[in-house]
Amino acid sequence: IMFLDQKSEVQIPVEDAALILEPLMNDPGIEFIGHNLSADFMWMKNHLNIDVYNRARFDTMHARFLLDEYSDLKLERLAVEFTDLGRYDVELFMWQKRNKRKKDEGYRGIPDDILIPDACKDVDTVMRCYPILMQKLLQQGLYDYYFNVSLRFVTDGFMTMCETGLPIDRPYLDDLRQIFTENYQILQ
Repeated sequence: IMFLDQKSEVQIPVEDAALILEPLMNDPGIEFIGHNLSADFMWMKNHLNIDVYNRARFDTMHARFLLDEYSDLKLERLAVEFTDLGRYDVELFMWQKRNKRKKDEGYRGIPDDILIPDACKDVDTVMRCYPILMQKLLQQGLYDYYFNVSLRFVTDGFMTMCETGLPIDRPYLDDLRQIFTENYQILQ
């Protein structure tokens, strides 16, 4: 669904897309596969009115982290390692560099002939990596932990914490920081 075109002109308002997607996406039998689902779920819930709770089927970024917490978790890296797509993001990367885009600017204004193929390959990568990463979770004995504990925390638990926040005692944390800093200096 193209919300905005490369000129940042609205193609379909988010509200209209929500009305189209809600009946299908809110079917409780639909589960979601993605890369960094907690971020996608926040957007889907808050902008498209999709009930995402307990509907994560697989998160490639989180599976990759469980398998090797030191690996690069970028989707493009998974494409290189587990598919024949290679570094499909090169054209997008070069366009952003030529146009002096900052990392926090998002994808607004990127030509459609660059952005749309890149987005399609993002989805392709996730779908190709899903069975490979699932097999690796099985081989390393992480399958049950991933599906019964970790995935739910990373998607449902983390998203809920992001939405509601966590109470903290800032003065206590400031005191701890001071104590740790002093102890570090003494140990040095």
